[in-house]
Amino acid sequence: MGKDQFAAVELLWDILNEKTKEVSKVTYFPQKPDMPQDAKINQPFPRATPESQGVPSERLSAMIEELSRYPWLDVHHVLVIRNGKMICECSFSPYRPNIWHSSYSLCKSITGLAIGMLYDKGKIHLDTPITEFFKDKDRSRMSFRQKKITVENLLTMTSGVDFHEAGAYTGDDWVKGYLGASVREMPGEIFDYNSMNSYMLSAIVTAVTGQSLMDFLTPRLWKPLGITNVFWETCPLGITKGGWGLFICPEDAAKIGQLILQGGIWKRRRIISEEWLKTAAEKHVEVPPESGLGYGYHMWMADRPGSSAFNGMLGQNVLIYPDINMVIVTNAGSNELFQRSTLIATIEKYLGAGFEPADPLPENESEYKKLLRIQSALSGEENDAFLQQLKGWSGKILRRSNKPTPSRYVKKLDGMSYAFQKKNIGIFPLLLQVVHNNFTEGIQTLSFHYQEEKFWISFVEGAETIDLPVGFEEPARSTVKIHGEGYLVATAGEFAFNEDDVLVLKLDIAFLEEAVRRKIKIYFLEDSIEMKWDEVPGARLILKGVQYILTDVSDHFLIHTVSRRINQDLVIEMLRNAIQPIILGLPTDREEPQQKQP
Repeated sequence: MGKDQFAAVELLWDILNEKTKEVSKVTYFPQKPDMPQDAKINQPFPRATPESQGVPSERLSAMIEELSRYPWLDVHHVLVIRNGKMICECSFSPYRPNIWHSSYSLCKSITGLAIGMLYDKGKIHLDTPITEFFKDKDRSRMSFRQKKITVENLLTMTSGVDFHEAGAYTGDDWVKGYLGASVREMPGEIFDYNSMNSYMLSAIVTAVTGQSLMDFLTPRLWKPLGITNVFWETCPLGITKGGWGLFICPEDAAKIGQLILQGGIWKRRRIISEEWLKTAAEKHVEVPPESGLGYGYHMWMADRPGSSAFNGMLGQNVLIYPDINMVIVTNAGSNELFQRSTLIATIEKYLGAGFEPADPLPENESEYKKLLRIQSALSGEENDAFLQQLKGWSGKILRRSNKPTPSRYVKKLDGMSYAFQKKNIGIFPLLLQVVHNNFTEGIQTLSFHYQEEKFWISFVEGAETIDLPVGFEEPARSTVKIHGEGYLVATAGEFAFNEDDVLVLKLDIAFLEEAVRRKIKIYFLEDSIEMKWDEVPGARLILKGVQYILTDVSDHFLIHTVSRRINQDLVIEMLRNAIQPIILGLPTDREEPQQKQP
């Protein structure tokens, strides 16, 4: 087990033992800016009816309706563009279309485009060993295999390097860690999906140009396409992460897909060569069947002939269908990690290889209006009564019948405050803490306030107070600060009684720029409260998520190390309890309670 693996094992072990404060070995610094709440999309796609572009409105309605039936998909955005025109745009409440969304691995394909731009200018050759770009690094301990890794090996995920996402938790110099890692397979032979390959491509862009990947793309991609609201995280040394960390609006992501459809030309300007785009979208390596249909130069193959995809975990996708001139964008918080998923399968059912559009179709006013009403209802702009009339509708919209009226309870709770034992529980979901290296200091107190006809919940976490307005008819939007980084949230509340006639406040905190929600149930007991915490996607995805983020660590730690000391089922249960803790709170004039075991 290497240094990086040991460091990640330590991080995972701390999480299992309910520690998060000061557990990271990577320097944290706030970098994410606030997303402008009144942001506009520059160079938006023209809007058109589906029929004018050869697509039946009824087909799009059926697709959106079916996507809404699967609660585990937690769809946030669906966009369909044909012939350069937006024919379907649905943002599921409380998500809004003009807010950027974390892309996760989707951004790998954009990193690949940057390499293509340098290739077009003759500044990068695909057969160049990557060590040539980092001559300042110590090569004395590099293996023969390490010195054989080329730019193309990074692009096709065939480097063989044993330095995965776990490397991002070992220290600040990720390039040094990567170049010093062992190489499991001969470069070029075996597909091994590895976000650090993408990071190294970003580092190569910096080595060649003297600019970060983000700065390099600004005049070459962002500005020409009118992408102004975009942010990409960096490592502690200022290198753009490349394989994750990009926040981009759904319609702006669609523009990049459209750029590829147009052969690299945008508004009569050549952005990237058609030759590179064709090569990048070709299958260069076989992948495991559960992962997809093949992999090109940081692009996945899709099901239609000649199609390709940008793909990020939990449902972030840009699907590019050249044969029908179509781009499809999704954002979601699905409990399925990668491309082969229910989300993709559902889209392919309606718009995949079996669908052939006609140009144009006769307008169908009634079906088009139905599509618009479904989109409006799912966005929260229209009452769901219409939706419930639809055959097969199964309840995407929250039903609030037979629930206690909130006003009585919010007034009674006004001024109540409770204290907890300082542990590992934070407003920021654990998955986001790990991804963004932004770990909690633990919730200390919780209080309720009713002011100016608004109900507020205040959490004291470390030195910060997080005030959340709670909406009962519709989610209340606000911004929370997590160690200096602002995140847009929408908080929905609902009072109910459990089977023991105990009053329960259910909170759904949607992080609008992310794929993850925080779920909280507060049980009001006679002299205390009990809080059950969860995140979505959560417990069912926790083991897969850990294996994705800390690939080798999961294998080594869970299988080899821990299994010798304790039962593996216990480890899994500890992981589950880290996602779904139960804590007790007492009025602040009483001593702090102990952690309750689930």
